[in-house]
Amino acid sequence: MKKLFKSKQSEEILEFLHETVVLLAANKFEEALKPISDSLYTPQILKYTPRKLKEGIGNYFNDGIDRFVTDPQEASDMHPRQRASLEHDDDETVNVVHPKYPFCVCWAKENEQWEPLYARADLPLNGNWGDRLTLKFNFESRPGGFAIVIEDIEVM
Repeated sequence: MKKLFKSKQSEEILEFLHETVVLLAANKFEEALKPISDSLYTPQILKYTPRKLKEGIGNYFNDGIDRFVTDPQEASDMHPRQRASLEHDDDETVNVVHPKYPFCVCWAKENEQWEPLYARADLPLNGNWGDRLTLKFNFESRPGGFAIVIEDIEVM
C-alpha cells in the first residue's frame, strides 16, 4: 500500500525514509518501493520498479561488475561528505539530517509555513563509498495529504 502523509512533521518523514534506506541497504527493493508512490508527472515507461532498480544498480556502468547496495554501517570506508550535502540553509530553507544514515530532508518556507521540498539519500555499493547509489525524493500533493515519490536515481 502506498504511504500517504497527512502531516508534514519531520520526524514522520525521517522515520519513513529511514525505513526505506534500511530496506534498500538490505537489497529488499520490492519492500522498499511498495509504500512509495509513483509520480503524477513521470511517464509510465520511466517509473521505477524493483526490477528496474536492481538491474540499474547491478550493471550501471556496463563493465561486467555486479553491484549491490550495502548498509552504510557496514561500508569499509567513510562517506565522502560524511553526511548528505546540505545545499540550502538560510532563512527560507533548512535541512534535517538523519544522525545514522546519510540522508537529509530539505524544507522550504512557503506562505509562512515550512514545507518539505525534497529528500536525498546516499548508499554505498559493494561495501564502499567509491561507488554509491543516490536517490532523490520529492513530495507531491495528493487529496488528503502528500506522497513521497522518487524523482531520480543515480549510481556514481
